[in-house]
Amino acid sequence: MLYGMLYAEIMPKRVAEKTIKELRALPKKLKAEGKTKKVVAVGGAKYLFCRCELPRDGSVWLSYVFNYPHPQTGARVAMGLGSLEDISLQHAREEAKRLLSQLENGIDPLSAREEEKQGKLRDAVKLVRFQDYAPSALDRKTSGLKDVKSRPQHHSTFQDYVYPVIGKMQVPSIEVEDVLRVMFQQTTKVEWIRNKSGEKEKKVTTGRFWDVKNDNAKKVLDRIKWVLNDWRDMPPRSKGYENPADKSILGTQLPAVRKEVKHHESLDYRQCPELFEWLSNQQSPASKALMFLMIHAGRVTEIAKMKWDEVDFEKGFWVCPASRMKNGKDFHEPLTKQSIEILTSLPRLDDYVWKEKGVSGTALKKCHEKSEYGGTRHGFRASFGVYSEEVPKFDNNLIGLCMSHTKPQLEQAYQRSDLRERRREVMQTWADYLSESRAL
Repeated sequence: MLYGMLYAEIMPKRVAEKTIKELRALPKKLKAEGKTKKVVAVGGAKYLFCRCELPRDGSVWLSYVFNYPHPQTGARVAMGLGSLEDISLQHAREEAKRLLSQLENGIDPLSAREEEKQGKLRDAVKLVRFQDYAPSALDRKTSGLKDVKSRPQHHSTFQDYVYPVIGKMQVPSIEVEDVLRVMFQQTTKVEWIRNKSGEKEKKVTTGRFWDVKNDNAKKVLDRIKWVLNDWRDMPPRSKGYENPADKSILGTQLPAVRKEVKHHESLDYRQCPELFEWLSNQQSPASKALMFLMIHAGRVTEIAKMKWDEVDFEKGFWVCPASRMKNGKDFHEPLTKQSIEILTSLPRLDDYVWKEKGVSGTALKKCHEKSEYGGTRHGFRASFGVYSEEVPKFDNNLIGLCMSHTKPQLEQAYQRSDLRERRREVMQTWADYLSESRAL
C-alpha cells in the first residue's frame, strides 16, 4: 500500500530524464532525509521508476520497477525489472517501452512474463541431447516386437551410425542437413561371395551409407524419425514441429538406390538327399533339427524353439504358434512319417523338442557348414519349391501354402481352406525324396 501511494505521488505529466549518476546518488539523499525507502520516476519511458531501499543491515537496494495500471482492473502493479548493478539504464528504458507496448494491446506484462517463464521451464525438459533421449525412445519402440533378439539391433545401429554424427546435438536443433549427414557418412561394406569356381571371395565396398548399405540406412532413417516423433509428443507437445527425418520433408534429398535382388543361397534339390543322409549319421540335436527343417521347408525361427505341446502325434500335426510365424498366424503343419520318426527318437528333457531351451540358429548354421554342402537354412525352402514345381509338378498355390506364404487378400476371401490333407501329400512326397538314399 505504501509503495502504491509513493508511486501515485510522483506521477507528474512530464518527467525529466534521470542519469545513472543521479540514481546512484539516491541512497545518500535517502540517508540525509532519514528515510529507508524512496521511489523516483526515471523518465524516458512511461511507468519506469527507480526504487531505493536501505535495510537495517546497512546494505543498499537499488532496482528498476515498471509500475503500471492493470489493463483490466486499473489497479497499480509493481513489476521488478532488475537491479542497477545488473541492468543498464538504457536497457531498463527499452524494456519499459516494450512492456508499454504490451499494455497498449491489452496485455498484462507481469502475467505475460510469468507465462513466458513457465513456458521456458516446460521447454527446458525437452532440451536434451539426442544420444541421451534416444535409448528410452527406442525401448518404447521395441517393447512390442515379437523377435526379442532384434531389439538390441535398434540400439547398436544408433551406436554405429547415428550417435557419432548427431548424438551430442540438442534434439530440437536437429535439421534436415544433420539427418543427411547421417545418411551420407562414409562406410565400408564387407561381403563374402562365391566366384565361378564356387570358392568364397571377400568383396569390400566403400561409399556413402545410403548407397552402400541402403537397407540398413532405411531402417536407421525410420528409427530416427520415430525417436524424433516420440520427442515431439513428449509433454509439452511441440506443436507445428516438422520432423527432419520424414521423407516428405527430406523430399528429393535422398536419391533412389537401385538394388540387386539377392535371394538366400539354396542347395540344388538334387543334392538335398545327400545332405539329408549326412545329417542322419550325426545324431546331434542340431542335425535332427536341420533334418526336420529340410523336410518341412520351415523357417529357423519356427523350428529352433519348437515345443512338445505343439505336436499332436495322434492327428499327425505340428501347430506352430502365431508368435513364431512371420505372418502372425497359427500354422498347422502335417507331419510326415520321417519327421515323426525324428521326433520319437528324441528324449524329452524339458518343454523344448531338440534340447533344453531349444536349439540355436548358430548351432544349425555350424552343423550345416560342417557338412560342406552349400546353401543356407532358409534356402531349403527354395530347394523344396523348385523340386515340388519341377518333379511332382504340384500346383503353385499348394506349394505356397506348404511354405506358409500369405495369400493375396482377394484370394483369401474365396479360398479359405488351408488344404491340410493335400499339403500332407506334398510334404510326404518331398520327405520320401529326401530319404530315398537311406533306409529309415
